[in-house]
Amino acid sequence: MISCMLIQDFAAAVERINKPALQKVPLLIVTDSKRPKVVAMSALPRRLLVKVGMTLRQAQILCPIARVVIANEGAYQRAFAHLLQQLLRFTDRLQPEYQQTSAAIYLATDSERQQLLDFVTQTLGVGPALGVSDVIQGASILLVRGLIQQENGVINVIAQKFKRLEPLNL
Repeated sequence: MISCMLIQDFAAAVERINKPALQKVPLLIVTDSKRPKVVAMSALPRRLLVKVGMTLRQAQILCPIARVVIANEGAYQRAFAHLLQQLLRFTDRLQPEYQQTSAAIYLATDSERQQLLDFVTQTLGVGPALGVSDVIQGASILLVRGLIQQENGVINVIAQKFKRLEPLNL
């Protein structure tokens, strides 16, 4: 089985690790430009319907209590590389996928799945979402469905076989 572990609040978690004063406040992470746009956020602004790509002004209307932080892409990439190095202690069957708004890790292992989830949660202070299938695309599709249903408390989704999708060869 392939697991897709998505760390949706990755940039916010990195900011909170680097600046402990931000631990308990909602965050809007924005571009450094004349007209800043949201590139990432913590959980509360997302629940209040702030979206990536919104202007800072639009986001602050929806979540006026959020603290604004200028995105530090280099710090997020370094933190992701460091996290992967630590995860390699558990298994070498990983495929990373870094994006500015989130970080995903595909795992081709069942036995270490819970250990990896616990480790990421402890390290970042944020619980990743999980999709599981026998092909990589199926795992990520189910993960997205799980995130859509997260409001109903559904985060972990187990899949049936997707016959038309290509398997991940790790």
